[in-house]
Amino acid sequence: MRQHIQIGDYFPDVHISPEINLFSLIQDYLLMVMVSTDCALCLPAFDEIERFAVENPHYRLIVLIDTSEDKFALAKQAFSSHIQSYRIEARLDMEFQGYGFPWAYGINSEGQLITHYSCSEPGHLDIIAAPFQLFHPVAG
Repeated sequence: MRQHIQIGDYFPDVHISPEINLFSLIQDYLLMVMVSTDCALCLPAFDEIERFAVENPHYRLIVLIDTSEDKFALAKQAFSSHIQSYRIEARLDMEFQGYGFPWAYGINSEGQLITHYSCSEPGHLDIIAAPFQLFHPVAG
């Protein structure tokens, strides 16, 4: 039976790209979404990621896309230009002991998992982001 990362566990500081490790992307926190171009459930997740990023442009959000080199440029076009996205291989989900695709994770400044949830439905990324609202005070 596959073991999954749990709230309170620490992510490994894996290579997101040859020159970037996961922990180098974390400041106070990081919202990390993993999707795949080979996953039917991921199609609505692309819309949810874009909605969240447009409505919350100041959140620390990255998108890890499991796809081929030739599909990566096309997949990136689904997102606004300010969204950081990286091409990964599906094995990265296994290294994280993740939940598959599409899935989102909220990670604190120490690399610890604070929250996670599927991100294929409208509003799901708001659930993931909720613990990090204190870094984004609402102007009143």
